[in-house]
Amino acid sequence: MPKQGAIFENPVSKEKVIFLETSASTNGALLRMEAFGLANGFNRIDHIHPSQQERHEVLAGQMGVTIAGKEYILNPHESITFEKNVPHKFWNVSGADLHFITEFRPAYDTEGFIETYFAAARTGKVNQKGQPPLLHFFVMLQRYPIAGYAADFPIFLQKALISVLACIGKIFGYKGSLTYPIAERAKSRVFESV
Repeated sequence: MPKQGAIFENPVSKEKVIFLETSASTNGALLRMEAFGLANGFNRIDHIHPSQQERHEVLAGQMGVTIAGKEYILNPHESITFEKNVPHKFWNVSGADLHFITEFRPAYDTEGFIETYFAAARTGKVNQKGQPPLLHFFVMLQRYPIAGYAADFPIFLQKALISVLACIGKIFGYKGSLTYPIAERAKSRVFESV
């Protein structure tokens, strides 16, 4: 599990997160991260978290959000909270990089899912958009069901689909949990400071 202060980077999508507060540091109550995304970068799908609240506060750039079918644009110093079971998505809408704080309450094992996502990218196991292959993603979802579900598809069918496709993914060697390569991160920081 990531420790407070850990920095994870996706070299393909250029996303970066800094763990400000972790499940361990808050006794499971909160996961709080500082996040960075490139201009016109990532775009998430409409999804829900059945037992978690998600909150974003924009520090720089603009974040587009859809919550329960309504679209908003958040500017610096504005925030939004997505309650449990409310369909939502977010993306970078500006021509500038997006810098924001994101929180999950309670933390559960969300940081494990995030670590696996960034570890896959750091070790080159992602597509040109920085996303893991679909079968790997299903193995991750089986390992970390707290990650959420697509908003427009019945959850019981998603669970069945995840179960089947995760089994196939495991046959192809995908792991549900990966450790972010700390030695590689330390090496990249040395070069950045030169």
